[in-house]
Amino acid sequence: MILSAEDSMKRLLECVLLLFDFDAIHSGTYRFLRHPNYVVVALETALLPLAFSLTVFAAIFSVANAALLFWRIRIEGRALVKSGSNALSL
Repeated sequence: MILSAEDSMKRLLECVLLLFDFDAIHSGTYRFLRHPNYVVVALETALLPLAFSLTVFAAIFSVANAALLFWRIRIEGRALVKSGSNALSL
């Protein structure tokens, strides 16, 4: 089976795992941020190139990463709404 690049990205980015036996976490870092891991990833994406004075790369990859994370967060939110989870209520 041969997949196009679009199909590969769709399969990679739209995989959302829902765990129905667990409640949403609202303590610790999650009290302040809904997606703390994504914030860390965004900081790494920006700061690593900046550590080597690669400002153009930092800007390009930060914008690309922000677009992908925005898309990913919307997909995760839709999956939670479809599942009837209370994870979106903070």
